Amino acid sequence: MLSKSCEYALKSILYITKHSKNEVRVGAKNISDDLGIPYHFAAKLLQILAKADIISSQKGPNGGFFLTEENLKHSLADVVRAIDGNGIFVNCILGLKTCSEIRPCPLHVEFQDIKKKITRGFEDTRLDEFQEKLLSGDYYLSNLK
Repeated sequence: MLSKSCEYALKSILYITKHSKNEVRVGAKNISDDLGIPYHFAAKLLQILAKADIISSQKGPNGGFFLTEENLKHSLADVVRAIDGNGIFVNCILGLKTCSEIRPCPLHVEFQDIKKKITRGFEDTRLDEFQEKLLSGDYYLSNLK
């Protein structure tokens, strides 16, 4: 459902979310190493997220990626849209261009409610909801430290 790029972006932003609680800025290399994401791939995704104002960045010796209070208000849907676009929320499950209520594919009716629930779940879940969960130690991302 989500592209590999989007999976990596979500993992990266959750990593940053955890570290932003203590106002720590993390570099693309740390994210890449700790999450097992190819460095250049991680760097490109982080640039996209920063350009979309979903994460913040600072250059220099104390630089890196971090989340402000404003960034933490973003939903998971904002992250998905920045990387994959709106397709997961609106496109036909079979990828048909002509699928609609008037001319549905064989799976249209069965998956319409599922897509609505997925959309609502991504829209209603904000980044700030994950800080305490990640700091509790009860949740993990790869070999997240």
